[in-house]
Amino acid sequence: METNQLTETSPIETALAKENVTAQVIAKLKSDYSELVINGIEDKDGFNRVEVARKECKAVRVLASKICVAGREKAIKEQKDWIAKEKELVAQISEVEDHLESESNRIKAEKERILFEYVQLVKLPARKEKLMTLGVSVEDSELLKIDDVKFDILFNEFYVKHLEEKAAQMEADAEAKAEAERIEAKKIADEKAEQQRIEFERLKKENEEKEKAMAAERAEAAKLAAEAKAKADAELAEANRLAKIEKEKQDKIIAEQKAEAERLTAELKAKADAEAKIKAEQEKAEKERVAAEKKAAKAPDKEKMNLWIDDMSLPFVELKQNESNIMASDIKVKFDAFKKWAKNQIETI
Repeated sequence: METNQLTETSPIETALAKENVTAQVIAKLKSDYSELVINGIEDKDGFNRVEVARKECKAVRVLASKICVAGREKAIKEQKDWIAKEKELVAQISEVEDHLESESNRIKAEKERILFEYVQLVKLPARKEKLMTLGVSVEDSELLKIDDVKFDILFNEFYVKHLEEKAAQMEADAEAKAEAERIEAKKIADEKAEQQRIEFERLKKENEEKEKAMAAERAEAAKLAAEAKAKADAELAEANRLAKIEKEKQDKIIAEQKAEAERLTAELKAKADAEAKIKAEQEKAEKERVAAEKKAAKAPDKEKMNLWIDDMSLPFVELKQNESNIMASDIKVKFDAFKKWAKNQIETI
């Protein structure tokens, strides 16, 4: 038997009985009128009986509703008073609780900051040593402010700059070497030309001296001098041609080395950016997973299972071979289908 069942002596029954709204009256309405029917639109007597009975039932219903509304006004007012008092007390207590929570969060944040700085302090020597491999020095205070991801990004920036400087130095060295070789080639050509000029002058002088002695020998000497000069000019032209070819060769080598250095720099930068991006995505996924686990620990089994499935992820990885990319895409589609199937299974719990 239910404990909250109203008895015949309850205040509600008393108030209803006072207005003659009783179980007996309702039972009589059911007994007298439940079987009434109208036999078509020509049954006027039946229609009038139904209308009279309907109006009587309505009068009893309206009266019963009016009595019940009046009876619960006090209870409704008391409920509103309780709600108002609850809001007042909760607001006053929450003010203190919020202050305490703020203090607690402040200390927790300070502990996290101290722990973060300690972890970075432990890593400081290794970070400085790694930077020194590039010939770079960064203030300790700056290194203590950043985590591993930001440090890797900083190191990659210095590394790319180091490669660019190295490539520029290689280019400058190659240009300097080519210029030195060109100068040396010109020097050799000039020295050879000078030797030939001196020789020509010597022969000319000898010829002039011989002309004083023998007119016949003068013509021969002139011929020899002309041939020597022609030979000297030809050798000088050849030396200049060889020097030009050597310079073109060195220019080509410099251009190839410069292109290779630029390609290597771009490749290393792209690799460093990709690694930093992957690491950032992994750390983001890890944070989301930890947050999901914390949330799942407070949730019902069904919600925990949904969170578990939602936490499953299969990041897409760009592969070198087209066949591998196609297979990876197929695996990703099947993985998503599995998660959908699992969610449907959970809904059956």
